[in-house]
Amino acid sequence: MIDAESAGGTRSDRVTRKRPRPRLTPTVVSGLAAAVGVAAIVGGYLGSTAPNPLASGAMARPPKQVADASGVVRGAYQPERGPFGLPWVWLSDQGSLAVQNASGRIGYVGVLATSLRRPRAVRIGGSPQRFIGTAPRAYLIGPFRLISGAISIRVSPGADRVSPADPRRTSVFLSTPVVSRMPFAAIPTRGFYPAEQADDRRFNWMTERGVLDLVAPPAVDRVAAVRLRMWSATPRSVRIERADAATSKTVSLAARRVQSVVVGGIQMRSGRGRLILSTEAPTPSRRDSRRLALQLLGVTRVE
Repeated sequence: MIDAESAGGTRSDRVTRKRPRPRLTPTVVSGLAAAVGVAAIVGGYLGSTAPNPLASGAMARPPKQVADASGVVRGAYQPERGPFGLPWVWLSDQGSLAVQNASGRIGYVGVLATSLRRPRAVRIGGSPQRFIGTAPRAYLIGPFRLISGAISIRVSPGADRVSPADPRRTSVFLSTPVVSRMPFAAIPTRGFYPAEQADDRRFNWMTERGVLDLVAPPAVDRVAAVRLRMWSATPRSVRIERADAATSKTVSLAARRVQSVVVGGIQMRSGRGRLILSTEAPTPSRRDSRRLALQLLGVTRVE
């Protein structure tokens, strides 16, 4: 399992919390407004601060081997609310990615990103450059070697001053990176809460409707299949739709059991695909005000 490493000593330590947030150009603002997690990125964002009804261990323990996990971005400004209501961070000219237990293997990063005012190229470690546009979109960056410690993140062209009222110099706005050992990543977006950790379990709670953005290398333009691992406190039906086709699959989840579901026939266009999950509205809880329908424990590509 590739675990996220806790952050420390970041640029956020040197930035006052009272500074105003970046004011984006109309192009970026319209993109952010049109978007309605993933895991948190630094410090206290490594897990949700909201109470977790299952933190006491009520959930059956899933297998420890998980293909994807969240990396930690260092050298970034304080996390702030971004698209889909998830915590994102602004980078300046460069930063780094921290991944524990990397063991030197080849890896990739899936991330939602947008660039301030103009497109920019991003490299992670020794990866080829990936151009980031001015509207929020899912990207896959890699391959690069997953080494323990800091993996460099370089941005070109460099950072710009946010505005006359905000002296920060920023370049790209990033969601939490999803680290994978395969050239594929699934990024929870609209309808998902930031990732949480309970013991050795890492998961995203979903409301009654959630969107998964799937990313692969840009040249990939083929049908793919993925395996989703889900858990629900109560029996429920989950409808899984492929955004590129008028077809869907409905599965039944038993109560308090981790279940795997394989969904095929996903057309990856220029390395991007999407799944839409929907289910019954969750029952309100006195312990948590969020709308918690089910947990997504992981998504892996089926060879």
